[in-house]
Amino acid sequence: MMMYRITSLPPEGSVNFPKFLPKSWQDYILRSEDLAVRERRITAAVTLLLLCEDAGIEPPTMVISENGKPDFADSPYHFNITHAGKLLVVAIADRPIGVDLEPYVSFREGRRARFLSAFTEGERALIEAAPDLDRALIECWVKKEAVLKQSGIGLSGFRTVDTAAVTPTVRVRPRDNDHAEYYLCVIA
Repeated sequence: MMMYRITSLPPEGSVNFPKFLPKSWQDYILRSEDLAVRERRITAAVTLLLLCEDAGIEPPTMVISENGKPDFADSPYHFNITHAGKLLVVAIADRPIGVDLEPYVSFREGRRARFLSAFTEGERALIEAAPDLDRALIECWVKKEAVLKQSGIGLSGFRTVDTAAVTPTVRVRPRDNDHAEYYLCVIA
């Protein structure tokens, strides 16, 4: 597994469309009408291209699953991308991989209760047993999204997939350039 961490995304409107990317990658970028989404996808695609080059992998064709997950076609390699705030993480591995990243935040009681209701009973038990409910909630949320991204199920499985017994492959607490703390989870 290889990962790069980009700590500053380019300002909106500053990215030119990279014609050097493989055609299937360009098609994925253009699937969104939202300029900000396109720019994040361009930054991620260029980073993914660098990862492929560093790993000695000829950039495979990109396909989109029926659940909207981008992946490589006919390749032993897989990738996943996540971004939050000013951080972007791009990972490539020789098996299906899921990554997610979220900033640590404090929840008001009512909002925390709404978030908790989205988790399974096993996940809620883990969160509620933690000394810091807000951190535990974020970490469980990120782990769950990484698992769902790895599996290709997507967010439609959020309430049904129980990740209470899942151990992340990698978990770190990066900070962005403004020193905001995030939680990053990789499932591979």
